[in-house]
Amino acid sequence: MSTPIQQGPAIRPASALLAWFESDGKSQLVQVPVVVLPSPLGLNAGYVATSPTGDAGSALALKLDDTAMSVSLADQIRSDCTYDEPCAIWVEGYWGATIEAPGLNFGGPGLDFGGPAANTPKRHPFSVRRYVGLVKDADAHVRVVGKS
Repeated sequence: MSTPIQQGPAIRPASALLAWFESDGKSQLVQVPVVVLPSPLGLNAGYVATSPTGDAGSALALKLDDTAMSVSLADQIRSDCTYDEPCAIWVEGYWGATIEAPGLNFGGPGLDFGGPAANTPKRHPFSVRRYVGLVKDADAHVRVVGKS
């Protein structure tokens, strides 16, 4: 019998979401709405949001680690998202990297947050385990699937 998905914390403000991930959310399997920018080289970054039209600078920036997936996240979203256009998707996974290794870079180019590198927000590692699908509603909450 599977555990029902529960509503988790709101995705805004980013500071509250980050605090939840770093305390209660570390061992939780969660689904998170993320805006990504696919490219032919893959993807490695995104930000927590339900739509690419919002303010990326105030959203929680993620470094997406898909090394636990048998097929890369970029390949899985290829039929739903267009290259070089921001796309809002749901991903399921865990807070933190799959493998902790300083300087390890996942996937292709990072997401351009619209400013110089000095203004780019810190990207927090998120271990993606599954592509859930496109964001189709404005549910601005994390979904808690269960504990690891």
